[in-house]
Amino acid sequence: MSTKSRALILSLTDCSHYLAAWGHETQGEMPDWRVVQGQAGKPKRFPSLLAAKCWWAGQGKKEAWLVMQSPYDEMIGNQGPVLDEMKLVIDADQCGWLS
Repeated sequence: MSTKSRALILSLTDCSHYLAAWGHETQGEMPDWRVVQGQAGKPKRFPSLLAAKCWWAGQGKKEAWLVMQSPYDEMIGNQGPVLDEMKLVIDADQCGWLS
């Protein structure tokens, strides 16, 4: 497996916002995320998945990984929390309306 840097979009717990991050881990291993910083050194937040994808498109990325974290397993006593990942194709043509 490759350990090269991956573009990530993080959807944490409540899905009310998304974060962009760099992942330097091999898929399926413990995360080593570097969250993109916005103003005042705080994590840059996006109001939607599309907005996060379009930000990555502006950085020249053609794909990103959506990482969703759910505390459900941990809440019911299972080992957790669980991280699920899904590969996303980034189509810059969908982002024209954001300009």
